[in-house]
Amino acid sequence: MNFPQISEAKAEILLVDDQPDALRLLSIMLNSQGYRVHRVASGSAAIKAVQQQIPDLILLDIRMAGMDGYEVCQRLKAHEATQDIPIIFLSALNDTLDKVKAFNVGGVDYVTKPFEFAEVLARVENQIQICLLRKQLQGKNGELHQEIQRRKQSEHSLMNQAQKEQALNRVIQEIHKSMDLGTVFFTAISEIGKLLRLDFATIMNYSPQQQIWLPVAEYRQSSETESHLYASLPDEGNPITAKLKGGEIICLDNAGLLKDNIHSTLAKRSTGSWLIVPLEVNHQVWGSLSLLRQQPSPWQEMEVRSAEALASQLAIAIQQAELYQKLQLANQELGRLATLDGLTQVANRRKFDECLESQWREARREQSYLGMILCDVDHFKNYNDSYGHLAGDDCLKAVAQAINQVVKRPDDLVARYGGEELAVILPRTALNGAAHIAEAIRRQVYKLQIPHNASTAADVVTLSLGIASFIPQAEQPPQDLVNQADKALYQAKAAGRNRLALYGLASITSYVA
Repeated sequence: MNFPQISEAKAEILLVDDQPDALRLLSIMLNSQGYRVHRVASGSAAIKAVQQQIPDLILLDIRMAGMDGYEVCQRLKAHEATQDIPIIFLSALNDTLDKVKAFNVGGVDYVTKPFEFAEVLARVENQIQICLLRKQLQGKNGELHQEIQRRKQSEHSLMNQAQKEQALNRVIQEIHKSMDLGTVFFTAISEIGKLLRLDFATIMNYSPQQQIWLPVAEYRQSSETESHLYASLPDEGNPITAKLKGGEIICLDNAGLLKDNIHSTLAKRSTGSWLIVPLEVNHQVWGSLSLLRQQPSPWQEMEVRSAEALASQLAIAIQQAELYQKLQLANQELGRLATLDGLTQVANRRKFDECLESQWREARREQSYLGMILCDVDHFKNYNDSYGHLAGDDCLKAVAQAINQVVKRPDDLVARYGGEELAVILPRTALNGAAHIAEAIRRQVYKLQIPHNASTAADVVTLSLGIASFIPQAEQPPQDLVNQADKALYQAKAAGRNRLALYGLASITSYVA
């Protein structure tokens, strides 16, 4: 496999896996993308390697001889020097408990073998970006700390400098505690309002398409506080928004507001002193942070710098949260695709097995009926032989979607069971109810009127359906339900097809539709 080469190394990555082939493949993949890669084949070797050189990221296999990945992670997280190294676990297993344990011991992500190069690269690059953002945060904290120390004497009358430093750092830490944008906004605006003793503060988001500024979070010291300095004003020709788009910090008081017509309107709407800081994400204006004191007083230089630093950290938090949201959406899409049949676009066999197991446990616990319908396209092999496999694929897709139109309850599941067989799981559905749904499915497929000249059941595509339903008992396996539905399906086919059969306690009865 060939990968595009990148000359400049981007980050240091440690690979830990006792399988040489996996080590070699990952190393080639990551080297080709510009990463410096060091690889070791055991947990103990990984500990030694980290002691000699701390990497930016670790890709760590879970199942290894001797010290497994969980123990390696726990040891690294127990020491201050190594506890912040992000660790992505690797495993050939895809069990939920394995994933939960991986995150519980300190992992930041989880990749299942065999690897998809694009997925591995996306997860690695996401963690590297988060590391860079954290380093930026540390750098900003350092600069802010130095600025506070230099101005300790001149700002002593306004606020005790040590208390301000502690409060400011606390605000920054609170902002970065969550990856949820709503939580980030609420935390940021509340903490900023308390820290700077404001009457009002708001985070505004700019929509370039609509050319409007919309409030996404607010802080009010009292319910009577005036707000939204420029939210409802036209964006075009507005000197405030023009400066914000240019990256300028704006300080306004009543004297400054009265200089022109637009500012005069603003002064009448909201008296006091405004400090407005642009929020830039990825070098583009995202919105603004607007702060108000209703008692007019000049903004001190330290307050302006603090607001600027907070806006910078807020912008980083927004970028980080948006990256996280994209990753979450990507993970959700991967999860959806992993349980979807690529041809019919209904659930695949894996999803069917998972759903049957969970619904079986619930029905056994609640002592409720669990129904199942097995559907088989009549003489489908003859259809493929007569019309071709492409037409056969189109036929299966149409049949699956027709079944989907009938089965509408949220807990019900339509799945491709195998080949031309489709299955329907019906929680809390007795035999008669399942038979009613099965007949509706049979009729819906018949209405498609897909020609089938090679069928003995009809001159169009039809279904044979087997139905079973009972209340699961202790020690009874879920496969019993499948077996009963399968026996009923066999009876429906033996009786002439294009019909349904019910598996009863005493006998199997066929119903010709």
